[in-house]
Amino acid sequence: MSMIRKPCFTLPAPAAKVFAAASVLAAALCVTPVRAADPPKVDFAKQIQPILKDNCYKCHGADKDKGDLRLDSPDTFTKGGSEGKVVEAGAPEESPLYLRIALPTGHDDVMPPEDEGKPLSREQLDLIGQWIMQGASFGDWKGDAVAGAGGMKDAPLPQVAAADPGALDKLRQAGARALPLAQGVNLLDVGFSSGNDVADAQLAMLAPIADQVYELNLAGSKVTDAGLANVAKLKNLRRLHLEKTAVTDAGLAHLKDLTGLEYLNLYGTAVTDAGLAHLANMKNLRSLYLWQTKVTPEGAANLKKTLPSANVNRGEELTAVVVAPPAVAGAKPINTKCPVSGKDVVAQFVLLHEGKTVGFCCDKCPEAFKKEPAKFAANIKADAPGVPQPVAAEPGKLDGEGFIRDWLVLGPIQPNEGATGPAELDRELVPSEAALKPKEGDKVTVAGKELTWKKARANDYALDLNAATGATAGLMGGYAVAYVESPAAKQNVQLMMGSNDEGKVWLNGTEVVKHNSGRSLEKDANKVPGLTLNQGVNVIVFKVINESNNWQGCIRLVDKDNKPLGDVKVKTAP
Repeated sequence: MSMIRKPCFTLPAPAAKVFAAASVLAAALCVTPVRAADPPKVDFAKQIQPILKDNCYKCHGADKDKGDLRLDSPDTFTKGGSEGKVVEAGAPEESPLYLRIALPTGHDDVMPPEDEGKPLSREQLDLIGQWIMQGASFGDWKGDAVAGAGGMKDAPLPQVAAADPGALDKLRQAGARALPLAQGVNLLDVGFSSGNDVADAQLAMLAPIADQVYELNLAGSKVTDAGLANVAKLKNLRRLHLEKTAVTDAGLAHLKDLTGLEYLNLYGTAVTDAGLAHLANMKNLRSLYLWQTKVTPEGAANLKKTLPSANVNRGEELTAVVVAPPAVAGAKPINTKCPVSGKDVVAQFVLLHEGKTVGFCCDKCPEAFKKEPAKFAANIKADAPGVPQPVAAEPGKLDGEGFIRDWLVLGPIQPNEGATGPAELDRELVPSEAALKPKEGDKVTVAGKELTWKKARANDYALDLNAATGATAGLMGGYAVAYVESPAAKQNVQLMMGSNDEGKVWLNGTEVVKHNSGRSLEKDANKVPGLTLNQGVNVIVFKVINESNNWQGCIRLVDKDNKPLGDVKVKTAP
């Protein structure tokens, strides 16, 4: 069974060219690009909105906005969610909304989820696909976002003039990313990489485009409390990232008049309960993240009383709990030794880490783990009785889960001055990066520095690029290449990618997956179904950008049933 249900609609000739270029999905969608008479125009209000209302508003409407995504107004629909836009007009094969609803029943990522509703019918799926193909127009529909109990209605996107091109150029030269919020929208998403020395002087450069800034990402930057006075001038700001900065309560005082703010991330700052008082007038605030701050449960609860529609998140999902193992199915820890103390695990003290139940020796160690998870995570050994053990990886083969362990690596490659992680991901660090076919020992000169392609073998599922290249923390890039030899052509192959931070993969010269923001490593963070391996040698080029600290990547290959491809070979020579 294909990973994506086949749509019945046909594509007009211009769209077929775009569709054919998207090799990731061509095999799965099996759409024949033919010249055909234009099908009847899909009416969003009459044909699409009822489908969304019945199947999607429960999680993406006025009362709930999972993933910061709402589908009940044109503005919120166009804006998308925390992962970006959900519809690419004219291209269902590039539209996350369509791809998720088209997945088969039982798939982890299918929408709506099995526990939230029934899968869409073939007719509903084809209608949505046709609507996207025809340009994803909302027509006369103005939205029907009516708040329920505890909900709030979204404000329309502010209408502003285009930003001054000269001001944008200066900002980008200073290392900023400044992108339109959506096609045809003058509002901007502005951000600086956490690897960049963003300081108050750069923030002053936002003044000429103050009306256009809708989202601002300063995570990990050197912004100070005083520098936030510049942010206070951004009257149309709706989303603000301040995680892992030196911002304190004094800085929040500058933000008190940003009453349109909907999202604020203060993770890892020194903010306290006193600082939350400055947020009390932010009646539009929906998401506030306070993990690893000095805010107390009482302080968060008091703010929640003032702002009942806001999700005030202190990271309680990582709070250690006392569990009675017989009463809670699946709560047994995977480890026998505490990753903090090294003592025997007491099964009552557990927390969830990366989807696994980790045990500790006492109620103090989970708190220590939460403060520095990177420090202790390597001490977690899945050695408890009954916990499945990974199959040892033989050289030249995929491991027991389908991960590639054998690579040729090149790096570290230093960034352009003032660059960001996403910018480096999109920049060719070496010529013809998509078509790389190196051999061990090949030399490459980048920015006057000679680098050598070297063999590297991952000790577990993930390749540690810091160890493989001898790099230290900081913004840098690199490549890993593997040659996968298949005895016969294989269709419906799935490629799963994880990267820390940004990552991009090409298969036989074609880009198949890309993640363009900072993150920690997670198995299968990106899933690409419907790929084809050619008979013989297939080339996988994996580009990974590091913004700070750990630099890692992982790729595995499985069939449509998530089983590893047992008969392929992995080589480090073409």
